[in-house]
Amino acid sequence: ARSLTGCEKIIFWVDQMGSGETRPMSEEGGSIYSVKGKTSVFPEESWQESLLRAWSEIKDNPAPLVQLIEDSEGHPLGQMVCVPVKSWARCYGIMAALHSHKNYSGEEIQQKLTFLSRLSALAIERNLTELFADKLLLLEEQKRISNEIHDSISQNLFSIVYGLESVSKRSEVLRSGLKEQITRIQEVASQTAKDLRFLIYRLSPRKRGDETFVRELRKYLSGLANINEIVIDFDVKGTEEYLSELMRNAFYRIIKEATGNSIRHGHCGEIKIQLEMTPFTSSLKIEDDGVGFPPATLEDSPASINGLGIANMRELTHSLQGTFAILSTPGKGTLVSCQIPTYSAYKGQVLAR
Repeated sequence: ARSLTGCEKIIFWVDQMGSGETRPMSEEGGSIYSVKGKTSVFPEESWQESLLRAWSEIKDNPAPLVQLIEDSEGHPLGQMVCVPVKSWARCYGIMAALHSHKNYSGEEIQQKLTFLSRLSALAIERNLTELFADKLLLLEEQKRISNEIHDSISQNLFSIVYGLESVSKRSEVLRSGLKEQITRIQEVASQTAKDLRFLIYRLSPRKRGDETFVRELRKYLSGLANINEIVIDFDVKGTEEYLSELMRNAFYRIIKEATGNSIRHGHCGEIKIQLEMTPFTSSLKIEDDGVGFPPATLEDSPASINGLGIANMRELTHSLQGTFAILSTPGKGTLVSCQIPTYSAYKGQVLAR
């Protein structure tokens, strides 16, 4: 950005994620704060307050703005050109350029910063999606390990405990010292079985009753509703243990794509999402009250809607042997629905392309 604009200093600021969302680059980190330029030119104390003030305005109204930079005595030092780093869903931060040249074109600087800020927002969005996918992968691995422990080691210990109990009851054929030794072994095996059950409980989201996937979806949709000032109603039926990693990832991407279309292109005020998860078939419906589009658009000119990501949603569903449909009427909103067979995907018999 500094090379493209020729400005003395560039500031890149990504705010800590609000509303409990996954942070952009790490789980622990807060704001990402990077400055490029000579320390002696535009020292931090001359622009830090202006930057915070600009962020306060931009996060509520994501639009470029220009602020004057002054020294401690109120003498003008230059200008700060700020643009939002934002996706269609939310504003992540700002990119700012500081310059002292009167003959610089603020509009040209703004255009270059806007281009770079859009690339930055795309990188952050991709990072968030990958973090979400990694979290789902971790949950699947934890569930697999807990199931293996339960089905093998835990059952073997259970058999040992009750086998020892059966032997200890035959007191007439056992010496007293041997019986005491068997009792101690039985106590150790019993305590080990208890510890193992506790480990299974901690590992398995199903045993804990954890609905991690649904919880993460609620966080995402809550943030989406807040940043765009709309209402999102998320209704869930069933339990997420029926969903495989592939299905969870597909539903997440379809929800993200469909809600984005509803906001960007449908200009909706309300979105209703229904997710039903059963042992046989899991279904998803996303309905908005936006402007909609003519049904003929899907049949006559599919190329014109490729930018809406409809082809991606359809391919995701079909890759899991599911069915996909979209219904829309001008002035009456749009309904996106898909059904995916739970059993075959859950057993890992279907692989996404």
